Amino acid sequence: GSCSMSYCMSPAANRIGSPERDLRYHLHGPPGEELGCVAYVDHVVMGARLRCVIMDPVAAPGTMEALLQDFVRACGLARVRPLFSCVGAGLAEPLLALGFHATKLGAEIALPLRRYTTPKERRRYLRA
Repeated sequence: GSCSMSYCMSPAANRIGSPERDLRYHLHGPPGEELGCVAYVDHVVMGARLRCVIMDPVAAPGTMEALLQDFVRACGLARVRPLFSCVGAGLAEPLLALGFHATKLGAEIALPLRRYTTPKERRRYLRA
């Protein structure tokens, strides 16, 4: 993954309210030669069956669009709605091309720690 929350898709992550047994993976590519995966959990909300994607899918370079198409097709066969609720900006364009809508809800800030300096009295306001 490419963001600070990518760890959430790991089986070792501590997901509050969503135990490991609920996490599923959609693998793209022939068995043993997979080119990517989508981590998700299935939920039923007000009668709607949702397949909620956990963070950005992981894919080999140049295969993200094919992975997304394969995942959306599998969702259609299972009669569930795919929901990409927390993905990075780089995924917006491929999802828009598949007919999804995107709304930016926030941003992730990264500090270049090797070059970053701040006065000692200001450091107490930084949060990890």
